[in-house]
Amino acid sequence: MTGSLAGKVALVAGASRGIGRAIAASLAERGGNVYAVARDRSRLDELAREPSVCGRITAVPADLLAPGIEHALSQQVPAVDIVAFAAAAPLRQAPLLETDDGTWHEQWTLNVDVPRRLIGWAAPLMRRRGGASFIFISTVAAQRPLAGLGAYSVGKAALDALMRSAALELGSYGIRCNSVAPGLVHTERTHELIAATPLAEEHRQTTPLGQLTTPANVADIVAWLACDQAQTLTGQVLIADGGRSIGTFRAAG
Repeated sequence: MTGSLAGKVALVAGASRGIGRAIAASLAERGGNVYAVARDRSRLDELAREPSVCGRITAVPADLLAPGIEHALSQQVPAVDIVAFAAAAPLRQAPLLETDDGTWHEQWTLNVDVPRRLIGWAAPLMRRRGGASFIFISTVAAQRPLAGLGAYSVGKAALDALMRSAALELGSYGIRCNSVAPGLVHTERTHELIAATPLAEEHRQTTPLGQLTTPANVADIVAWLACDQAQTLTGQVLIADGGRSIGTFRAAG
């Protein structure tokens, strides 16, 4: 069972929906005091009112892409032990040679520039509090790129490289850095893609466990990485795709 996060302070970026929302709830349910960051105030307020989080979530409406976001966070978040980064850009399908500069910039900004700035803001606070943890939501596509989603795959691969660089340089301060790489997860962001294609059923048929990963599955892994039970794990990408990335598999029948 995942250890307690009582007394820990967490910031979850991208907490208003999908995987980020599940992470914020999971950390709060395990005793953490969570600052939930996203642009949508109404969704954050709704999350903070959930009975299961026991009043441990504080809504922080903010645009992570805004200049000076670090200063804005400093005004509202005085201390932090855990940063979970789950913010994501829209999935824009296009062949690599037809992907426009705006899409490339969008993925690079949200997957590299924003996490880099959050590391720069949070690491000094973490150093003063002892052991701490950064956890980034990546994707199996960072290791096995998806045709038509080149910008997304490259952006997430760069995020994993940033995570490993941070793990190397921050480990001596007791700060751990890891990524969780799910396969296909049914969220609001992927709903249109799933609804328009046979992708979901194809994944079930080619996944040893025969099921899609859920936001709650990812959140449970993040909660474990954040607790002391994972205190020797850093610089790693934990794949959560039901075994699909192991190799060729197709369900019988």
